[in-house]
Amino acid sequence: MPYEGMVGGTFDHSDLSYALKIKDDSMSPKFEVGDVLLVSENDKPEHGDYVIANILANSLKICRKYQNENESKLVALNPGYGVIHYNDTKFEIIAIVKESRMNLRV
Repeated sequence: MPYEGMVGGTFDHSDLSYALKIKDDSMSPKFEVGDVLLVSENDKPEHGDYVIANILANSLKICRKYQNENESKLVALNPGYGVIHYNDTKFEIIAIVKESRMNLRV
């Protein structure tokens, strides 16, 4: 549904499904704790997209960068978190990150 922005202009968010708040630092520095992600379930993931994935073994929902060159994998931007390879840990992409809103006040 379109809405009027404070600075001017109209923004169409009809393709957005819901918003999620970042709860850990796995995607830092791109996404920080408290940032809000606007996501869509209507698009198929492409190589390089930021996605919301469901880890099938434990139903954990995570945000990662999707890579699909030789194999599908989920990559955290923070090097302290490991890469999740589909061959080792089955996952399902449930949404694509369309926008992020940073938290200006902690």
